[in-house]
Amino acid sequence: MLICENKDGLIIGHQCGYHLPRTLEPSVFNTMLNNLEELNNANDIIKLLYDTIQNSYKLPYIIAYHYLPANILLKIIENSENNQFSLRFTNVDYMNDTTDGKHGHSEFYTAIKYSFKKERNNSELLQELQKELYNGFSKLFIKNSCTRNENSSTLFMVDGNLYKAYVCSLSLDSESLPLWRTYGGGFGESYAIGLNTHYLTDICVCRIEYSNFSSENRFFPVKIIDKIINECNNGTISKSDIQNIVYALTELSSAWSISRKEYVWAYEKEIRLVKFMPVGSEPDGYSVRDGVFRPYINVKFDNKYLQEVIVGPMVERSNAAISIDEYMSSKRFGGGREKLQVRCSVLPVRF
Repeated sequence: MLICENKDGLIIGHQCGYHLPRTLEPSVFNTMLNNLEELNNANDIIKLLYDTIQNSYKLPYIIAYHYLPANILLKIIENSENNQFSLRFTNVDYMNDTTDGKHGHSEFYTAIKYSFKKERNNSELLQELQKELYNGFSKLFIKNSCTRNENSSTLFMVDGNLYKAYVCSLSLDSESLPLWRTYGGGFGESYAIGLNTHYLTDICVCRIEYSNFSSENRFFPVKIIDKIINECNNGTISKSDIQNIVYALTELSSAWSISRKEYVWAYEKEIRLVKFMPVGSEPDGYSVRDGVFRPYINVKFDNKYLQEVIVGPMVERSNAAISIDEYMSSKRFGGGREKLQVRCSVLPVRF
């Protein structure tokens, strides 16, 4: 790692200056819609749906940033062993956004009801498709056993099986005042760590797309359902295709739901790590926030994936940069000192 000094004598690390968040390619879901109308047989439609699912869980080479307080970063470093460290993934039903992971499923379910309600052809094939879609999507919600709670837990279909989703939130933005303030535990003790997400093979990595749930993007599931209904009417989809279509649609809904949030969260520029766990599996533990016991799992990463550490804007910069560099080097983070960058936030902040 290189540490340099600016004209004021502050150690600010080896990448000097403000870095704008990286922009990503257009949404894979919108790209899918552009190709959907050209297809006119069941096999090609199903393949397009699954290709979209796979692409939604993969990103090109990218460094994403996880904001956290100093005491949590200390635990991560202290508990690292065998060149691995752990991050906490929280059950998606307990995220700050109460619609997280749920609204996409609801929109697909609403689209199914809407599209079939306006369809005048009530053929046996469409009746079978409608019934199987209702059955398939009903499996994505589990009513809580507590009779005083009307909410339901959300499940996700992956490779034909149902899972619970645990997520860890990162950001494209390495210099976000709201994220320093909200997730850094206070400006006086805030840090951010940069993870290379490219080589994570057993974890899904998806970008979050933001929209106004009250008005936008309803067309996405409607256009897909309408297309399938039209192909049923045209005779290019048969009864033998229905089950495969239902599986593909429930998996597409799962990928779409886990990667969408209300636009009020857009400032987070979130990149999401997702770990799907079998239904019935127990969490590693519970954290308490605002009086709620939130289930989590610990997920291990190779130390080399942690490639950057940013000292928060209100932390004592000189001592913090030197000490965190020495400590993490002793724990073999970043695949060697030449690959681990430690720098201080360049945001001009005074409180």
